[in-house]
Amino acid sequence: MNDGRFPVRWVKRNRPVGALPFIIHEDGLPRDQRILVFLPHSDDGRFIGSTLSLLNRAEDGKPRNQVRIVVVCPGYRSVEGDMTKEEKGRLRRDEALCWARELGFDPAQLLFFGADRTYARRRCEREEQARMDRLVREERPTLIFLPHISDVAQHANHCTRTMVLNAVTGWMAEEVRAGHRDREVMVVEYPTLYVPILPPADKNVIVAFSDPAIAQTKYRADLCHHSQERKYLEMLGRLVEAIDVLSGADAVCEAKRAGTRFTRHLSTVALNPVKSKGEHFGVTKLRVGQARGAATIVEKKLQFPLAGRDGEAWRSPP
Repeated sequence: MNDGRFPVRWVKRNRPVGALPFIIHEDGLPRDQRILVFLPHSDDGRFIGSTLSLLNRAEDGKPRNQVRIVVVCPGYRSVEGDMTKEEKGRLRRDEALCWARELGFDPAQLLFFGADRTYARRRCEREEQARMDRLVREERPTLIFLPHISDVAQHANHCTRTMVLNAVTGWMAEEVRAGHRDREVMVVEYPTLYVPILPPADKNVIVAFSDPAIAQTKYRADLCHHSQERKYLEMLGRLVEAIDVLSGADAVCEAKRAGTRFTRHLSTVALNPVKSKGEHFGVTKLRVGQARGAATIVEKKLQFPLAGRDGEAWRSPP
């Protein structure tokens, strides 16, 4: 997925029917990460709202992580009504700011990338790839959120993944050449509306949080996306949200009763490359390794609960 300047060895992925989420407890969330969350459209964050809110919460007087949300495309195509393209884009922007505010984010934590040419032409444009390269180089992330590889229903989702992974691997190559061979980046994949999801309470990064009210916070935030209420898939979205709100408290109780078994139940499924539905691709790690004597970026799938060096990097990145 990069431009050939530096070799990358990717984990082989299936195109699953649906992504089976892994489950972690709130106290198992990463700490001290520089996180970039990439949303192809401004409302794609609806499906990980609880997780984003918890990642951004204050702990011991400071935020758990440095989180920045990047809205990649303007999203005007999905807005109905007699408005100009620019007016529709501004509406989506205002809705995203409302959504983020409900989840506890400051406006400065949102970046509207404005991949207008990519969005209009339905292909990754070179000049916007260059801007993405600069963004990643400036932000120096230790953890990124991307749409799940199964979510290929729209060109914006595919282009977002492509541009971000190009930028990340290109930046890592630059770091290696500058002598920083210890650079690592965690990649968290989340499904959006076109990928089947599982309740309770959050999607893909399913967090068994301690306060059921977080489900209500997420629900209020999702209501900010008024322009998307008439979409034909919104009925499914509302059903899922209703399940989330009603099952939030039960999910917390079940998680507490099950303890660590709740985590292992979904995270230790034996890998079967033929029948796999993506269980093992919720989180991977990009690191610099060796292949045939040359420096190579290697992607490694991570299995939860994390242990050893992976667990240390999750809690406190190098």
